Amino acid sequence: MKAKFIIVLLALLTCGGVQDVSAQKWLKTLGSIADAVLGDESSSNSSSSSSSSRSSSKSRKSSSASSSAMKKINVTLTDAVRYGTQCVRVGFLMENTSTDNLNVILKATRATWGGNEYYPNATLVGNCGFDYLMSTDYEMLITYASHRIPAGAKVKGYFYFCGATDDVTYIDKIAFKAYFQSSSDNGYSFVGDNAVGEEIETKMLPGIAIKDYTPSNINDCYCTNPDVRLTVNSLQRSGTTVTLSYTITNTGKILNCFFDDWSAYDENGTAYNAPTAPVRGLDITMNSKLLWSSNILKFAPGASATFKLKITDVPQSVKSFSLIRIPFKVHGCYPSLPGTDNFAKPYIILRNVNITAAPGFQSTTRTTTTYRKKTTRR
Repeated sequence: MKAKFIIVLLALLTCGGVQDVSAQKWLKTLGSIADAVLGDESSSNSSSSSSSSRSSSKSRKSSSASSSAMKKINVTLTDAVRYGTQCVRVGFLMENTSTDNLNVILKATRATWGGNEYYPNATLVGNCGFDYLMSTDYEMLITYASHRIPAGAKVKGYFYFCGATDDVTYIDKIAFKAYFQSSSDNGYSFVGDNAVGEEIETKMLPGIAIKDYTPSNINDCYCTNPDVRLTVNSLQRSGTTVTLSYTITNTGKILNCFFDDWSAYDENGTAYNAPTAPVRGLDITMNSKLLWSSNILKFAPGASATFKLKITDVPQSVKSFSLIRIPFKVHGCYPSLPGTDNFAKPYIILRNVNITAAPGFQSTTRTTTTYRKKTTRR
């Protein structure tokens, strides 16, 4: 309609019959109206175009923010090792291959072995991360762990599964569901749970063999914490006291550990336990200092420390110990939350170790010789 109006106006302006002043004024007024109309139309079109552009941009940003980042996260299993009592720790690596900062929230992980499915007792993501115990009453509370992964970065994590008896040597497969979140503000903020329009997705991981406990320098002696290497130095007797000397080395990340109990069984089946009198501590010493169960020992990666455990009132007839067991507990990153040691229960284990005499120790048994003085009869 406006285009027709312009054509009519131009025809009138060029018409040779329109020469008088009044007609010229009328056409001039008509031209002003046309200019106003055209101006409004141009402004309207510009505004509409700008609005459409903003809407399209907003739509693209919204779509980008809510689109899954699943394909931008590579997940690979690194190892599976025994941890504590009938527990397996499965390590994984998440790599963000995109140019965006992303967020991952893990939920409902499952592992399959021996024809059965198992939920993780805990999931740990990142250097410290979140560490929650599972609920046996409500499936959705099985595990919850989240971590931001910057663009191009890699993040370590662990799944802890219980129920792996000694005959289980291979995990058939692992499947975990997660929200893989992108962000519209370069990763400065993410929705606490699932993002709007974000669907929970599943990644399937292949099977992996389970490594056994790392042995020490003596057969049948080891620590069931896979990040600790045990070295048995000696098991020596001095009178009725037998002293075990052992060294632990941290092969993993920063470790905060403590000892709060111990038990031992000799070759005859006699049991020995940590003293109940608190004034005596645990009868475990470090650098000649008696330890208490409240002592937290911090080890940097690669650090070592030597300890001595004294077992008293051991009869002289006892020549070996069939079992010495020392709970090895790790103080978690978040003391208020339950840690993996609550269900894995790692130990320092020594089996069938012979007792040797302490250097410089002399037996209390005396050998006497009786003789008669020879006399000469005259």
